[in-house]
Amino acid sequence: MKAIKFRAWIRYQKEIKEVYSLDFINKKAYIEMNKSVPFGYVNFDGCELMQFTGLHDNNGKEIYEGDIIKAKCSRGVIIFEDGCFIIKWIRDKDFFNNVLSRHADCITIVGNIYETPLLVE
Repeated sequence: MKAIKFRAWIRYQKEIKEVYSLDFINKKAYIEMNKSVPFGYVNFDGCELMQFTGLHDNNGKEIYEGDIIKAKCSRGVIIFEDGCFIIKWIRDKDFFNNVLSRHADCITIVGNIYETPLLVE
């Protein structure tokens, strides 16, 4: 069974943090703040949630929505669309958007859309 995990881009800290739980009633994500404050929360409007795809790249790193990946000589962004995770290719218009699970073993994560946005341009 696939683990359902999230991470969050915290806008005011400009950092990605692991999400430990979600409170949909109060619209909050509980995260690790820092070493002196082990847990805290951030409102959903103060962060961008990214879901774990359940897959790993060829280096064993977990793949999340918003990750920028490299496959051969092309780069793409992982997005969730029409009920599945797909690769939206950035520059190579000859590539079609592909279902991620078909390519997970031959891709490498090179960044994400929040910390390394220049890789998308």
